[in-house]
Amino acid sequence: MSTNAQPFDVGLVIARLRARAVHKDGLRLVEGRGAYAKVGSLREFATPCAYVLLAKETAMKTEASVSIPGEQHDLGQTMQVGIGIVMAFSNYRGLQDGDELRDELNAHVGAVRNHLLGWTPDVNGGRQLRLIGGDLEDYDANVALWADRWQTQHFIQPEIAP
Repeated sequence: MSTNAQPFDVGLVIARLRARAVHKDGLRLVEGRGAYAKVGSLREFATPCAYVLLAKETAMKTEASVSIPGEQHDLGQTMQVGIGIVMAFSNYRGLQDGDELRDELNAHVGAVRNHLLGWTPDVNGGRQLRLIGGDLEDYDANVALWADRWQTQHFIQPEIAP
C-alpha cells in the first residue's frame, strides 16, 4: 500500500472476484475494461462472467495551504471512486421460459455482492465497498446483462522529487 497519485486500481477487485467467485460460484471469467471493450454483442459474452470497470473518480474537498509559486507541495486528496461491475448470464436450457435466466442472474449477482459488500480494498485511505445500485442493461431471449454500481474511496498524494 503505497502513496501515489494514480487512479484507483480495479485490479484489486478483479483479483478478489477471481479468487472467490470463479470456481466457488461458477463464474467463467472476471476481466477488466480491455476485455469488455472487445465484446461486440450479447451473444459474445462468455457467460456467466463479470467485467470490473473504473467508472468515475471524484475529488473530495481539500483545503490547500499557503503555497509558494513554482514549488510543489505535499498535498493529498481523498478520491471517491465509482466502480461498475457488468455481468452477463445466459439461459440455453429452457428457451421458452425465462425463469432459469432469472434464477441464474439472481444467484450470480448475489454471489458477487456477497464477496464485495463491506470489503475494504488494500489501498491508502480505502473504505468499505458500498453497493449504490444495479440495473438490467440489456437482454434478449437467452442473455441478460446486469450492471452493479459500487463506491469506495482512496487517498492520493504526489511523490515529490527533490
